Amino acid sequence: AMEWEDLLSLDEQVATSLFGDGGHGAPQDHVAPPRIPSYVLQHLLRSLEGLVRTSGREGLRMYGWFHRHFWEVAGKMYPASASSLRMFASYFLGEKTPLFGMKQQLEVGGKHNLRRSTEAFPACLQLYSEFEDVSQLAKWACSLDDLYLVCHFKVWPAVVKSLFSLGEKLQSLRSGKGEERSVYAIYR
Repeated sequence: AMEWEDLLSLDEQVATSLFGDGGHGAPQDHVAPPRIPSYVLQHLLRSLEGLVRTSGREGLRMYGWFHRHFWEVAGKMYPASASSLRMFASYFLGEKTPLFGMKQQLEVGGKHNLRRSTEAFPACLQLYSEFEDVSQLAKWACSLDDLYLVCHFKVWPAVVKSLFSLGEKLQSLRSGKGEERSVYAIYR
């Protein structure tokens, strides 16, 4: 739940709808807090009761759609924008965290960070495949922490399969320099 609060706190549309923007939307007669209040997420989860399931792993509570069809429909109705994918990727790569938020590191609470290993790569890959933005994928490919995590949690086969689905597109990175070239090196 903490990650959901962090991600919603980083989203400007959510902040504007909750606290106003002092000009274009609802009036802002106070200083907006650095993160959304916990009750907002609790209300959202209650509204989604029956659609969202919880599971526990590594001592954390994780939320997911109850059925595959829910996230497929949600993905079609509300496609991710480049800015939201960039924000999501930078959060899970540990670059951007709201004030009082939980920084995504190699270890959280003395245990390896499962969420970082399973969330950062898909967001980076989707940003590249749909919006031609290789920046976050290149940061992921150059991060020994992230490569270690996908190997540690045995996510590597899924990473390789995802990269091979973009084989033609990744060939263009072969002649790239620096971080972009590292994406091609992992693919190869």
